[in-house]
Amino acid sequence: KGIDESTIVGENCLKQFLKANSNSCPIQPHENIEYVRCTALQRHIDSLKVICPLQFQQESQGQNERNERIVCDFKGKIKELNDHLNNICPLKISDCWYKPFGCEYNCYKHNLNDHLSSEFKFHFDLIVKFIQTLQ
Repeated sequence: KGIDESTIVGENCLKQFLKANSNSCPIQPHENIEYVRCTALQRHIDSLKVICPLQFQQESQGQNERNERIVCDFKGKIKELNDHLNNICPLKISDCWYKPFGCEYNCYKHNLNDHLSSEFKFHFDLIVKFIQTLQ
């Protein structure tokens, strides 16, 4: 009704908006909201070059609490970003392997081995306590 042009919106953003707003149109109130997925446009978006969003976030916030300067130099296509963030990014925060047993520590991925080594006794005690609760 009265909308003569298309609006380009990212699929995930649109789905989140519709879910949070009872499927109401973000542009103008109307019934029967429909959206079309444009494969050509999606291919173009997937090929856009971006930097790591964690690097961008770090630059906008300054150094971390330990005054470490960890850099992620990822510059790649949007379609490569999820794999980077989930598997490679040095700025990704990792939970301790012993979190299921009660260790709440988290750190940058490259610092995890130091924590595991320095807290060996603490982790051992967590495992012993866990095993005792099973008996």
